[in-house]
Amino acid sequence: MPITLDTRLAPNPDVIVTELPGSDGGTEAVLLNLATYKYFNLNGSGLRIWKLIEQQQPLSAAANDLMAHFDVEREQADAAVLRLAAELSAAELVIRRDASAGGGCY
Repeated sequence: MPITLDTRLAPNPDVIVTELPGSDGGTEAVLLNLATYKYFNLNGSGLRIWKLIEQQQPLSAAANDLMAHFDVEREQADAAVLRLAAELSAAELVIRRDASAGGGCY
């Protein structure tokens, strides 16, 4: 099933997160899947999206958050959120939590 803005994701239970000071003075994060050893770096905007994934909010909430905190249009925010969600899913760093997916790994 494709990931859409209505999709709810959650961190894979095998994932640990470490937040680090970013080069721009903000905060970045590194995600590591302890089962697969796949890792992923998140910049500040990616970390904002991750925090909403941790709350199992629909991806549309993450797009709205990007629009509220950065100078981006709806189309840019939607595309950025969906792109990151697909990358996190491919790296097995998130699982689906929306009812239609049955909650399995993604």
